Amino acid sequence: MEPNPNPLKGRLLAQFEPDRDKLARYRAEVEAMLEQKERSLVWQKWYAGAAWVFAVLLATTFLVLGATRADAPAWFWPAMTALVILIGAAVEVVKYFINRARLELLCEIKALDVHVREWKESAKG
Repeated sequence: MEPNPNPLKGRLLAQFEPDRDKLARYRAEVEAMLEQKERSLVWQKWYAGAAWVFAVLLATTFLVLGATRADAPAWFWPAMTALVILIGAAVEVVKYFINRARLELLCEIKALDVHVREWKESAKG
């Protein structure tokens, strides 16, 4: 009588067998997670847009006020401050675009995962 050479492998594979209740719960959890991430992305979109508008207005003000100065070196610091503020706002906008792409990719991956689990359930049948 030969013992099962890899009982852990069998237990792990059996653990991931699809079940209708588990599949429905998984689908609901995925939908809730994606909905929460989409709401978070909307807030980040507004934040990045507001940061960019604020930065542009503040940078414009700094540059206009700096240009009204008669001596040339005095406008250097307002111009550099405007540049730093614009770079900070640009980073927020780029961060939003990256997170939006990540969410789109996550949606596609989770949809594929749910389809694979449903196919396993229907094959198990």
